[in-house]
Amino acid sequence: MTAPDPMKGIRGVMAGTMVLEAIVTGLALFVLGRVDHLSGWPVTAVAVLALLMVVSAGFFGRPWGIPFALVLQVLMLVGFALSVPLGVVGVLFGLVWAYLLWVRRDVARRLAEGTLPSQQQ
Repeated sequence: MTAPDPMKGIRGVMAGTMVLEAIVTGLALFVLGRVDHLSGWPVTAVAVLALLMVVSAGFFGRPWGIPFALVLQVLMLVGFALSVPLGVVGVLFGLVWAYLLWVRRDVARRLAEGTLPSQQQ
């Protein structure tokens, strides 16, 4: 029996986080329309961003999956230009992504050292 791949689990958590961020971004469309009174291209841009987030959740197994997700996160941070609440959501999810990348780096380091519990006999 082979040992489980810990990176597969991390990719799953990242994909789930991206879907949650897409849902929250989609819900932000109501804020843009009702509170900030925006319409037209800003609402379309946020809707496309939310759709791209859902699509990107399926690509974390690819080498370009994480960089693509980080580009989307930067676009989310640019949301401050459209709406302060959208930018706040971007900052909160940015902190989550920073933590997830730290966990990924730590697991990769421990995997290389052979100190993960799944690597012990």
